[in-house]
Formats: sequence, structure tokens, C-alpha cells
Amino acid sequence: MLRTHTKSFGNVLCKALSSAGLLEVHKTVETSFQSGKKNNGETQEIVTKEPLAGSNKIEMKANFQYSQYFRNLRFPRNLFKLTLVSLFCCFFIGLTTSGFGIDFRFPQGNSSNVSDDPVFLYNQAMTEYSLRQFERAKECLEKFIKLYPKHQLYNRVCLELGRILIDQRNHDKAIELLTPIAELPEPNSERYTARKLLISAIADLQRFRQGVELLEKWRSQDPSNVEIGRSLADFYLQSGKLDEARLLLEGLLERTLDREVFSDLLKLAGKTGQIDSLMGLIEQRKARYRTADYLEFMSSCLVALKKDEKAAELLRSSPETRNSVPLLQKLARLDLDKGKYEFALKSYRDLQSLGLSDWENTKAIGHCLFLLGRVEEAIKEWKKPIDRRPYSAFENYNQYTQTLIEHKLYDQALEAFSEARRMMSNPAQFASERAGVLDAMGRHAEALDEYFLGLTFGNYTVDVFEKLFKPKVEGFDFKKRLEEAIPKSHSPALKRALVEIYFRQNDPFSIPEILKWEGEDDSFDDLLEERIGQANAGFTSIFTRKLMVELIKKKRSSGFAYKLAIELLKIQDQTDSELDEARKETEETVSTELCPDILLKTTLLTKFSAFLFQRCNDPLGALRIANQVLAVPNQGQEQTDRLEALVICITVETALGNFDQAKKELDEAKTLALDPEDKARMLVEEARLEAYKGEFQESLKILKVLTDKNPDSLWLNDGLNLALVLTAFSNPSLGLLKSYLDGERAASVGSFSEAIKDFELVASAASGTPLMSEALSRKLIVSEKTASPPTLLLDTKEFISKNPAHHSIPDLLLMEWRLMRKLNYDEATICDILKDFLDRFPGDLRARVVSANIEEIMKRKSLQDPRKNEVYEKK
Repeated sequence: MLRTHTKSFGNVLCKALSSAGLLEVHKTVETSFQSGKKNNGETQEIVTKEPLAGSNKIEMKANFQYSQYFRNLRFPRNLFKLTLVSLFCCFFIGLTTSGFGIDFRFPQGNSSNVSDDPVFLYNQAMTEYSLRQFERAKECLEKFIKLYPKHQLYNRVCLELGRILIDQRNHDKAIELLTPIAELPEPNSERYTARKLLISAIADLQRFRQGVELLEKWRSQDPSNVEIGRSLADFYLQSGKLDEARLLLEGLLERTLDREVFSDLLKLAGKTGQIDSLMGLIEQRKARYRTADYLEFMSSCLVALKKDEKAAELLRSSPETRNSVPLLQKLARLDLDKGKYEFALKSYRDLQSLGLSDWENTKAIGHCLFLLGRVEEAIKEWKKPIDRRPYSAFENYNQYTQTLIEHKLYDQALEAFSEARRMMSNPAQFASERAGVLDAMGRHAEALDEYFLGLTFGNYTVDVFEKLFKPKVEGFDFKKRLEEAIPKSHSPALKRALVEIYFRQNDPFSIPEILKWEGEDDSFDDLLEERIGQANAGFTSIFTRKLMVELIKKKRSSGFAYKLAIELLKIQDQTDSELDEARKETEETVSTELCPDILLKTTLLTKFSAFLFQRCNDPLGALRIANQVLAVPNQGQEQTDRLEALVICITVETALGNFDQAKKELDEAKTLALDPEDKARMLVEEARLEAYKGEFQESLKILKVLTDKNPDSLWLNDGLNLALVLTAFSNPSLGLLKSYLDGERAASVGSFSEAIKDFELVASAASGTPLMSEALSRKLIVSEKTASPPTLLLDTKEFISKNPAHHSIPDLLLMEWRLMRKLNYDEATICDILKDFLDRFPGDLRARVVSANIEEIMKRKSLQDPRKNEVYEKK
């Protein structure tokens, strides 16, 4: 909400403060108010107050610098003046927090806007970058670089901007930006990061010569830097300079004995088939290496040559191996792979004697004992951590039982589970794991009891639910057991499982049972709301829709009913009777005297207004509801809902031909559009308004602004579609384009006969042009409300056959499906239409709904109860 303030009000406050001795404050506030005045003497909007989403709280952008501006305040001699000024300030601040929105941020240096603060700019940019909003982040960083070239965060900002440019594939600009930081004389983290990004950008561009020159320069400055040397060797390889890469890596290895350098050298030798030469080189320089390094390098070469036996023998024959953890681990793995379990066990025991007593080593020792047939010793070995660390019983028992299960020691695992339950005094501990073991042993009835026990005392998981919902034991009634257990335990997991069963069964006759459970426990509201949302994300069945309606009727004045009403309005593909029902239930809900949440009601009214216009073709009703939203005072109101209501008013007034009123509402909406996405949306609405007025050139100019300033906006596609209509359909004449848009306006307000006449006129006059096929397709879609279904079905089939590549084919196929249902076509034919849609348009957003409908038809065929068949049939 924007608020304006005049200079005179500021002068009153400043004089009062000055008379009390607050001279410094007077000067500062005077400056602040002077900045709010325009050059022509008019008032200036100086601050914005934005309601927080989903809250009544007001976010006040204020920045009080107490220490800077109130340090030298003098205590006034006149106590009455101080009291008067204090009361006046409190009154002023109260007005500010209740709606005036005064900006009490004082100037800082040369920055006159809080958004120009360097730390704010950097943090804002990082926030936008984390949301993948590259353009907004880049704008903040570029502003920082321009305003604060000497700030201590300057180098960091350049790095982040370079990272964004690389993400946007603008490598040249990134290289230009990062090069100065990479050339800093003092080594620091920023120089290191800049060099890393710079080399990555050069590599992406495959400018290997430039990369080689740059890396050679850096290496001459720091010859001992291993990472620069490895990067240079990699660039040599990419440039085809294998010998230079090999010599460089060999030199690095000789000076540093770095394992990563050796790994690069071994990979290079493997590619060129020179592993034997590398072994010879290592042998020649053996005296320069430590024994452990020599053994590591030589054994790795032997392993690369598939000579594991020789590698193991080399390690085993050296006394140095017994004192090196990495060498012992490598030797143990080699012996274990070759089936030499005694040797592997000895190596793991040596590791244990060196102090390596972690779980992995203990598990490996037990594994070797198990493979040697010494099962009891293996179990004792695996159990040692439990005795050694009783304070972490759960973790130790989990590792122990998992190891027993891996080795198929199921009886011992069951004993371990029982022991863990006694030790931790939890009768349901490891219930799911124990059930899995019982399943593996074929004891399915006991397994189901364990799964149910885990569900009762634990959390709901899909895996456990599936095991109980589709049991391997006949006669297990999951639903009955839930109904018996819920009154006793009140477990949320049990309630959620019961709700899931109802939705899986998808039986409208179970709705009274659900209402009974919902009435006894309010916690079912959250579970039902979540599950209904999941169901509506795909295909809304008759059961789900009927349940929503019944819940709305039962809890009419609750927030739960308001949320369900919003979901009800979102359901696509509703019949005329279902649309009427949704309208009736929503009207009764928003008309209740008891309002649970004004913000929730505003949101529902906004959605209802759009529903009336877009789905019911009732422009006057939509305006009436939208005006109810606009009538709510701005304090505490969702800014997005108010903006959405204004957009609906703009759209409806435009469709009705009230262009002047639409322009007024558009101007008001622009004052609320503070977010870049909202501003882009306003450009689209303005362009659409100009197009319907017949100002096509002006509309295209506005759309050009949209594409230039908002290339990554979510509304860009809408703008491009409008631009395509204005350009592609301007042939053969602008008059026909005007008639086409008039037909669109008439269809949106329910004047279908008038719209059909306009489309027929355009189609007959624009023969042989894209506008003709577009007008015919629109005529068919609009005719669904008025034409005879058999005739319209034939016309639709004819158009689809003659224009198979037209963009409206998905809509026409779905309309054909709706017409077939009205004409009671057999389900096999309907399935063919739906499958044709999936085959031709698998990427369409409605493909999931189509798939769900096919699945629903298949289920309906399998139903044996004729009573259910009658319920499931659609009009």
C-alpha cells in the first residue's frame, strides 16, 4: 500500500523536535522529508508497505541508526516540552505502524535508498541466485560493482557474478570479469576461487591454448602448486600434448609424492599403454621414495595390469605394510577378492592392532570368519561394538542385525531384535526390520503382526502400508484392525492408514463412515486435506469430489471448508451440473456469518470470481465477487488477492467492452505490482487491453517491452502468444483480426451465438490463411455450449482429420471425449480416443488426467457390484 506525505507534516515534527533540543534529529528528518518532494512541488511516494504472505503482520522497511544520530542528544531543560514531544513521537510512530508507512531510514553516506546498501545488494543477489533467478541476481551484483568498487566485498561480488555468467553460458564476459581477481598478487581464497572458475570457463569454451598459456604463467609464479600443475597437465592432454603432460606429472610426482598426481599419471599411462614404462620409472627412482609410497605406486600399477596376485605378494612381503593402514586395507581387499580369507583375516587383525576399531573393520573381520565357517566367532566379533559402546545401543544393534540379515542368519537376527527391545524397553523397536525377517522365513502371519505393531507405535510409511494393504495371508482384515485399534491408541499413523484405505477403495458408499470418523476427531481434517490435495493433483474421482462436497456442507464455517472449496473450484472437466453444484456450495460457504480467517475468505472469493468468469461464463457475477474482495480494507489483506481481483476486473471489463473502466483498474493494479513478475503480468494485461481496443501497433510495442525487460518471466509465454495472434492473423486484413478478437470477447462473457457468428465471418473471409483454421477451431470449441452433440462430434472429427497438426487438436480431442460421454458411447471407443490423445500428446499437462481416466475405466469394467457401476457412471 502506497502512502504519500507532504513536507508540511514533516516540518511540524521537525520543529517540535528542534524546540525540545533534538537538533541532530531535526536536521536528519528534514533531509528525509525533503527527499520525498518532487521538483514540481507535488508530494512523492517515499515508502512501500507490503503485507506478509499469509499473515496480518506488516513488514516495515526501517533502519534506525541510534548510535550515529542520537549520540549527542541534550537533555531538554523544559520537562514539559520533552513530555509533549515524546507523546507526539509515540502518536506519530503509532500512525506509522497502522498504515502511514513513514520510512525512518536515515541516509548512509552517498546511498539514499535502502536497496543500494552494499550488504543488502549482496544478500539479495545470493537469495535470487539460490532461487535460480539469474537476471535479478545479476542486476543486484552489477549495481554493487558500479556503486561500490572499493568495498571489501567487491572481489566476492565479482566472483558470484562470474559464476552467474558461466551458468548463463556467457563465458567471455565471465572471463573478462574474473581475470583481474585471478591475477591478484596475494594468495587468498578469492584468488583461488577465481582461478578455478576461470579455468572452468576456458575449458568449457575449449580454448586450450589460452588455458595453457594462463596456467604456465601461474605455474612459473608458483612451481610447487600441485593443483595448477595437474590442471596444466589436463590442458596438455586436451591439446594432444601427451609427452608434455607426462613429463609434467612425473616432475610433480618426484617433488611432491602426491597420490592424486600419481593417480593422474597412472590414468595417462593406462590410456597410452605405458604402465610398464611407469613401473620402470618408479623402480628407477625407488631410492627417492618412501617405502610406503613405493609400495602404493607399484601395487597400483600391478592392479591396473590385472596382476592382483603379484600386487598382493609385493605388499605381503614388505615389513612396511604391517605399519601402514592404507597398505593393509589394500592387501586385505586383494586377498578377499581372491578368496584367501585367512590372509585377509590376518590383515584385518593387524589393522585392529594398529587401533583401527571402527565398524567397517569389525564387520570385515566377522565376514572373513563367516566365510571360513567360523560362524559363532563371527557373531561374537560383530557383537563387540554393542558391549563396547552401550550408550549408542540403537545404532549398534541396527548395524549388528543388518549384518546378520546380510549373511542370512535369520534366527540370530530375531534373537538380536528381542534383545534390543529388552535393553531399550521398547516393545515395538525394529518392528519393520523384524517383520522383514519373518517374511523372508515364510512366517507371513507373524510378519503382519509386526508391521501393524510398527504402524501403531511408529510413523506412517508407504512400504509398511503396502505390506498391510496387500497381505500375503488370507483373512487378514487391515481395515477392521485399524477401526479397532484407533479408539485405543489414537495413533496418527493408524488414522492416516485408514484414510489411505478409503481413498484406495474409492467407494462413494464409504463417505458416511469417513464423516463419522471426521466428526469424532478433528485431527482427521489435516489428514483428509492432505490426501484430497494428492488426489486432485492427478484425477479427481467421483468419490473424491463427493467427499469434498459433503465435508464442505458439514463444516461450512470452518477454515477446512474454505480450503476444500478452493480445491473444488480447481477441479477440471466438470459437467454442467457439477459446475452448478460447485458454485452453489462456494456461495453458501462465503456467505456464512462466522468467518474463520479473513485472508482465507479473500483468497476463496478471488478464486470464486475467476471461476465464475472462466468456467461459468458469468461476467457480472465475477465482477460482483471481485468487488467484494476490493471492498475489504487494505490493512491485513493479502496483496496478491487484491491484485488478482483487479486483474479479474480488468479482464471482465475488457471482455464487456468497457475499456475506460478497464484502463482505470489497470492503473490501480500497476500501483500494487511491485514484484517483477507482477509488473510483467501488467504488461501482458495492458497489451491485451490495447489489442481488444483495436490498437494493435500499440499492443505490439508493449509486448516488445515485455520481451526486452523480462526475458525470463513466467508471463513471457502469454505475451508471445498474444504477439503471435496479432502478427499471424493480421493477414488478410486488420478488420478480420478485430472480428476474431470480438468473437473471443463474446465467447468469454457467454454470448456464444454472437461469438460463433464472428468466427464464421472470419473463416469465410480469410479462406486459405491460418486465421481461417484458427477461427474454425474456436467456433467448434465455443459450439460445445450450444450445438447438437451428434452434429458437433461429426464436425470435430472432420476438422481433426483435415488439420492433424493444428495446435488446437488436444483441446478438440478432449472435447470429442466429453461429447462421447454425453452420447453414451461404449467405453471401448472412449478408451481409444483417450489412448490416441496419449500417443499424440504425451507431454501435455493433461496427459496424467487422461491416463487416470483410462485406469478408472479399466477398474470400472472389473467391478462386479452393479450398485457401484451406477454410482461411477458420469453424465
